[in-house]
Amino acid sequence: MRDNDDGKFFGFSAIEAVRPIRYAIEGLLYRNTRDGKPNDIVKRSGADANHFAPDYFKSGSYRQVPDLEFSESAYSKAREAFRRDGRSVFDATIGGKLTVFPKIDLEEAIDLCRVQ
Repeated sequence: MRDNDDGKFFGFSAIEAVRPIRYAIEGLLYRNTRDGKPNDIVKRSGADANHFAPDYFKSGSYRQVPDLEFSESAYSKAREAFRRDGRSVFDATIGGKLTVFPKIDLEEAIDLCRVQ
């Protein structure tokens, strides 16, 4: 993903618009056992320790090793763009390791999603 001409940067996984000024991220565990270099294609063996379910990528399947430094840079740029626009992004991932966005618990994220 690259910056486009209007300054937006997209490197997101799961983002939900909560209200026009708040966004909540869910399901981004942001961890990697480093089974290769970023962007390498690797064959999975055994349980997947990088996701919420041990069979998220089944043993024997191929996957691309994430570039977590690139992802963190993308999230940081998004955080700043949202801040400049008077909006917020929150991370409601249970057990997530990402530290770019303020953490909130899942119940708080659900409450933010409720229509007033």
